[in-house]
Amino acid sequence: EPILRDVVAAKPRLWEGQAQLGTLLLMRRVEPAFLEWNARLPSEARHPEIWVVRGHWAKSHAEVQVAARCFWEALRLEPNHRVANYQLGLMLRELNRLEQAEPFLDRASQLEKLSALVDRIYANPEVSSLLLEAAQLTEALGRPWEAWGWARAALQVQPDLREAHDLMERWQSQL
Repeated sequence: EPILRDVVAAKPRLWEGQAQLGTLLLMRRVEPAFLEWNARLPSEARHPEIWVVRGHWAKSHAEVQVAARCFWEALRLEPNHRVANYQLGLMLRELNRLEQAEPFLDRASQLEKLSALVDRIYANPEVSSLLLEAAQLTEALGRPWEAWGWARAALQVQPDLREAHDLMERWQSQL
């Protein structure tokens, strides 16, 4: 905590440092210190992790709507934030907005799957089926540049992989 406090004192607009300090204070359950940290944040503190920390604080205080709004703000800044997607889905469920919750929970699940898949790819970089799966998953997530890149990597391993060629052709003109 002292190191993070020194960092944010020296550079108050270093949002990642602010977010880490907020996370630490939240985990330590030091309510006055957390509230002071939040109050001292510059108004332009628009970092997804800061909104996620605020969302967790609101959730821990049974302020479901406030928590939902915080997780929504995180997703406005970073639509691929897995925790924010998951937590917003949970908050919407708690608000009995089940139909609205499902896309966020589904996206969180897809992002978790992608994370696990990337770990498998790092361990097995020459397996074209894993690279193709990453291409298809990132395409489904609306991340065409990444999908194209994964497809290209799959073709480097297996040049005759039809699905990878098809994916690249679908996106070539738009990218």
